Amino acid sequence: MPLYLRIFLGFWLVIVLTLSAVVLVNLQLQRDQDAAAEMGQRAQRFAEGMGGRAQAVLDRGGPAALARWARGDQQRHRRITVLVIDDTGSELLGRRVPTRARAVVSNWLSGRALEAPLPGAQVISHPRHGEFLVLLVPPARPLVLRLVGPLGPWGVLAVAAVISGIACLFLARSVTQPIRALRRAGQALGQGRLTTRVDRTLIQRGDELGDLGRDFDDMAARLERLVAGQQQLLRDVSHELRSPLTRLQMALTLVEQARTPEDRQRHLDRTALEIQRLDELIGQILSVSRVRDQAQLAYQPMDLSEMLGDLIDSIGLEADAAGVHLQADLPDRLALSADPEWLRRALENVLRNAVTHSPAGGEIQVRACARAGDPGMVEVTISDEGPGVAADQLEAIFEPFVRLSIERSETGAGGGVGLAIARTAVERHGGTIRAENRPAGGLSVTLALPA
Repeated sequence: MPLYLRIFLGFWLVIVLTLSAVVLVNLQLQRDQDAAAEMGQRAQRFAEGMGGRAQAVLDRGGPAALARWARGDQQRHRRITVLVIDDTGSELLGRRVPTRARAVVSNWLSGRALEAPLPGAQVISHPRHGEFLVLLVPPARPLVLRLVGPLGPWGVLAVAAVISGIACLFLARSVTQPIRALRRAGQALGQGRLTTRVDRTLIQRGDELGDLGRDFDDMAARLERLVAGQQQLLRDVSHELRSPLTRLQMALTLVEQARTPEDRQRHLDRTALEIQRLDELIGQILSVSRVRDQAQLAYQPMDLSEMLGDLIDSIGLEADAAGVHLQADLPDRLALSADPEWLRRALENVLRNAVTHSPAGGEIQVRACARAGDPGMVEVTISDEGPGVAADQLEAIFEPFVRLSIERSETGAGGGVGLAIARTAVERHGGTIRAENRPAGGLSVTLALPA
């Protein structure tokens, strides 16, 4: 249930139930008071002359007749109880004496005056059967009257206020407790504890607070992955920079130690080459940052088949030099809206990666089509016949400067940022990229893009 609806219904029900309870209690209290007053008047009228009737019955038939008379009068007046107590304190019909009549019985047995709030309490006697106490016990006051009567109207309102206050307190706590939990989790996350997550009880809620808790966990997990990725990238970049810097330092040392102009020039050329490689590496790092930080892509309508055809022609020269054949399976036209620069870079990086890791005489297949059952998505699949990638590294190959297993590295290419740029560019377009090993050997990379 949505949180706003829960709060609205909660307070609305508390108010309605409180008002209803006050009104119903007042109505019931008034009815019970009227009924009690009427019953008291009936009992008073019944008590008048009761002693004379009981004495006459006792004189005519003794205790047995008196017991029958008491039973008959009670049956005629069902809500009025007539008790006949003998001098031993026992009721002639074996009935239990009500609590409010016991004081009268106790006073009579002890010889004290009959003082009790009862409309009828009379003593009759017989020369042979002794004395009897005849009691008229009106019905007990209704439960509502006994509970609420002493409180009065203001007391009823006070009780209603307390009950509604308790209900509102629980309702308020049900809202504020999850907010406090989110606040504590946010503070912990702000202090750098990126593994912080909200309580499971919160994310299992079906309202807006549950949605907020799940969004918080997703955000925290994303931040944790980003920070971990940045730390890993920093380590990888440091590792990548160490090698060319070491070679550059060695080349400069050799320049200083050169004995002839020819040796000096050769070492200077080596130094220039290492500087060029270092510049290319820094350019790759900047490319990853640029595609991630670019605020907005420049979308425009384009033909994906035409772009792939141009790329195949461009990279075909490199593939021919490496002894690799490019095979294309493209429709005449495949329209979509994308940023041409970044989409071309993504496709080019995947295609060059396939050429790099393909053996001499291998074939690379490039296919593009609309996704079956979903014409709003287009898919491009680039498959090579290289060594493939270990199953546990199929996701890692899209990370910058990743170090793959020895099988893929034997082609001579180290970790780079080409596939990382491809993934970032595709994801910025709202698409996905995945890699899988081919059953016959090689790697297949599929890019899915919204049309």
